[in-house]
Amino acid sequence: MSPRSGAGANHASALNAMMNIAEEQDCDLIADALEQTTNSAVAEAAASAAAAAFHDTEGPVHSRLLALVVGYVDDIDRPLHLRVQMLSAIGCSDAPEATAHLLRALDRPELEIQIQAALGLAGGTAWKPTVNSWKASWPPGRTTPPTWPQR
Repeated sequence: MSPRSGAGANHASALNAMMNIAEEQDCDLIADALEQTTNSAVAEAAASAAAAAFHDTEGPVHSRLLALVVGYVDDIDRPLHLRVQMLSAIGCSDAPEATAHLLRALDRPELEIQIQAALGLAGGTAWKPTVNSWKASWPPGRTTPPTWPQR
């Protein structure tokens, strides 16, 4: 236990170490940590580790880990930055199940969630018309989302 990080600091540390090396076989460990935590530092580290594991996964995405990550995205009582980070992890997967969640997130009321969903979809050319249609719904004269700095 870390006096500054509180309960779960050891899990957060281990997950942070996994953020660049997590693989498909690590999904159960990441899901276990995410399922058991109430610590936001652990959840943030789990999102980073999940992103790496989803990126490494070929074929169907790990259903339990995906369900837990989606649960965070959909939980409006969670901090918005954490929900966006979880959605970013989903965007690291090419699996159709992940794409379905990104498409659904385009309809969420939070602009930050919509932006992250669009970023997750933008890598695939098949979704370019969807992303362009979403962008066309921004207020007139706006070339970037309100939360992005103007250049």
